[in-house]
Amino acid sequence: QVHSMEALASSANSEGVTEIQVIELAGKKARQEILACVQICGAETGVGKEVLRATQATNLNDCTMKRIVRHGKLKPDSLREVTVEDACHLIWPCRQKAGLGAVVLRFLGLAELAEKIGGIAGIHLDATALIPYGDMSALLQLPLHVAEQYVLQTSACISFPRRRWQGFANGRGCREGRAHLSETDVTTGRRLCQQHLNINQDALRALDNFATAMMLSMALGVHIRRTDKGSEAPSNLSITVEEAAHKTLKAAAALSVRTIFLAGDDSEFLAGVHALISADDGMRVIAWPSRLSERGRAVHYDWQVPGSEAAADALADAFCLSRCRGLLSTFSCLSAWATLLSSSGFVWWHFRYPQSDDDPWTSSNFPCT
Repeated sequence: QVHSMEALASSANSEGVTEIQVIELAGKKARQEILACVQICGAETGVGKEVLRATQATNLNDCTMKRIVRHGKLKPDSLREVTVEDACHLIWPCRQKAGLGAVVLRFLGLAELAEKIGGIAGIHLDATALIPYGDMSALLQLPLHVAEQYVLQTSACISFPRRRWQGFANGRGCREGRAHLSETDVTTGRRLCQQHLNINQDALRALDNFATAMMLSMALGVHIRRTDKGSEAPSNLSITVEEAAHKTLKAAAALSVRTIFLAGDDSEFLAGVHALISADDGMRVIAWPSRLSERGRAVHYDWQVPGSEAAADALADAFCLSRCRGLLSTFSCLSAWATLLSSSGFVWWHFRYPQSDDDPWTSSNFPCT
């Protein structure tokens, strides 16, 4: 049963429980439900974090293997195909060493290219051995009719003429120096997500219940990616806590909302932003109870954080951000994915626009809906 934030808060007040505690309890309950979905297959088996850690010294001696793991370049047999009712289905057994957002965008890039080439009935992601996470096939699923044939058929792809491809939108919204995601990009990405990305329905229901209870449709989503992102987006690390909080409040005013859904990968930085926003009278900050690195690392590269938790939290952040009224973010693949999961009417902005000659934030009319 789904209750609104107002109903939960009212019930909490009558029982002597604070609103913050209600939010935390709702988040923990939803997180447990998603982890239950992920761990059905045993997410730490296969090519998971611990296995990669134990074997990387020998596995990565070969220069070709190093390139595959670090940059996602492909061996000739890296794409697989199966035939279902005389129709060809393309499957990507992902071995890319990257965060979940980057994996999804690369998959969507494959789906977009395959559609243009034609002759392929379906494009699917095999998530049984995601390098930084482990077996995520219970979270990102193959359709049952394809999975059944995938077990029986093991042929390398011969129908798809290209072995290499770019991530969706060529990194727009993810890397500094590249353009903002356009309306056309987002329209195309939404369709690709709906058609080709098969996310566990129980996990989506748990997330949808959380988003509804927290009334995220009346919130501004804020995503701040830092840790190891400095090489791809130096401006991500140069943003100060004060700048992030100021621009968040300005964007919230543009949307006429008083609730912020705050996500990111740097716990100390997020705590500072949370404190400044909360100090503004009437502002409320909501966050998913993610388990972040205690060592200042990107969580998917921190061996101390189980891959199942890292993947579940990444999906949750992307989903919750997409259910907000709009998004303010640094450059990141996860925020780009969140934008593609959103519905019409959603708006998206960046904290900085280093590729622009004029900083739009200097205008009193920015941001606007």
